[in-house]
Amino acid sequence: MPEGQSYNEKELLLQVAEGNRDAFHTLYDHYRNKIYYVANKMLQSNAAAEDVLQEIFIKIWVNRESLRHMDYFSTWLNSIVRNHLYNHFRKKANEEAYLLRLLPDPADPSQPFDETAFRELKQLLANALAALPSRQQEVFQLSREQGLTHAAIAAKLGISPETVKKHMMEALRFIRSYLSAHGAALTVWLLLS
Repeated sequence: MPEGQSYNEKELLLQVAEGNRDAFHTLYDHYRNKIYYVANKMLQSNAAAEDVLQEIFIKIWVNRESLRHMDYFSTWLNSIVRNHLYNHFRKKANEEAYLLRLLPDPADPSQPFDETAFRELKQLLANALAALPSRQQEVFQLSREQGLTHAAIAAKLGISPETVKKHMMEALRFIRSYLSAHGAALTVWLLLS
């Protein structure tokens, strides 16, 4: 669709809001390169840029009803891309900070790195995940291992974002409980090793 035909875009948005998949594909084709370029430039990764592109268009499809009253789609889309990238970097920074807190300080000889303890903790986590109901496992892995948003998980699994949130909360609660129940033995073992 040519850039200057905003009235066609308004009609296209109405068709997408009605659930017209062909209109959605047209919208995707029109904006995909722009979003991919920005995401790839910021993330320096083709795969990560593809993931961002997919998640943004999943979000658009899931929230397509809101397109019905959209006057400035490209402005709205730019803010979604900006916010998505911001959230990506914030999440990555939080994960890196968390991992750094788990690692012993190499300058502190009282905190030796214990490969065996790390393997045991990793095995405990794997056991906790294996004990989850299958849907909670699936939601947890899509969120934590693949980095999908709740909206993207909901679209992929055909469930509501609220159900995804509930599954994540229950999974995290169970994992914390499981690790806590096994943590006393782990802590004693760490102190004695």
